[in-house]
Amino acid sequence: MATVSDGLARRRSSVHRDIVTAILAYMGAAAILAWSSLFVIFRRRTHSKSTSRGRAIMIQLDWLLVMGLPLVGLAHVGIGSFLSMQAYFGAIFAEGTGAVVGVGLVRNMAPMLTGLVLSVMQSTRTVAELRRRNARGLDHDPESIPDRGEDSIQGITDPASLTFTRIAAAAIAGPILAVWGATVGTLVGWAAAKSMLGITDASFFMRFFDMLWVRDVIGLVLKGSGFAAMGALFACHEGLLGATDSKCDLDTISRAAFRSIVCSTLLILLFNAVWFMLVYVSGPPFGPTLLKPPTRG
Repeated sequence: MATVSDGLARRRSSVHRDIVTAILAYMGAAAILAWSSLFVIFRRRTHSKSTSRGRAIMIQLDWLLVMGLPLVGLAHVGIGSFLSMQAYFGAIFAEGTGAVVGVGLVRNMAPMLTGLVLSVMQSTRTVAELRRRNARGLDHDPESIPDRGEDSIQGITDPASLTFTRIAAAAIAGPILAVWGATVGTLVGWAAAKSMLGITDASFFMRFFDMLWVRDVIGLVLKGSGFAAMGALFACHEGLLGATDSKCDLDTISRAAFRSIVCSTLLILLFNAVWFMLVYVSGPPFGPTLLKPPTRG
């Protein structure tokens, strides 16, 4: 019995080591891909017929904004109304509804929710796009990838170049969509607070701007850009992992997209928590508040 138990213990230990090694290898490969993509901007194009990097970024930015604006807006409609209803049903700090809705969106919810939406969008499109780039492309169109010929080596486009294009587009789209989401959510929350709580326009927006810090606005831009770039990185990483495989069926691509979404979501949540700890908890927490500070007896 002891021998069997020892054998099972060794097997479990070996499985755990394999899992840890696989995770470290996966994250390391993603980090190397991100690092190599940083230097693409300093390289000249080697393919005379390839799409310029600027135009390739604009093509990626186009679909991100066209699809992202309605999706991010709809997601923040629910968040804005939810925050106002919390103030209504709680009925404790009704006069602070503007701060709860607006600052909550700018400080935390808008960049995080926008990053999650973009993560799903990029994973569902980019993984399939890159995994099939050496076959016939999307929709059986061999020219479906706008930057297919850029920095090509023996007909295969440089992975770092493809990654740079998509990360750059996501980093630009992220803050735009985060600001859009915060605006939509705040306006919806204002309409709900006005109709349910009878909050005046002046009271709502005065409380909002009174409690808004400059660091909140900076965080909205930086986190919006960084979270969107994380989604693009893992989508490219998963897409490029199987780009040379002959098997590009629906199940394979779906699993790759799922891994991309899970990894980017976990990283977004981790960095959001780190940002909160470093920017707010390490200093005076949250800035202005409607509550009186506690007094020491």
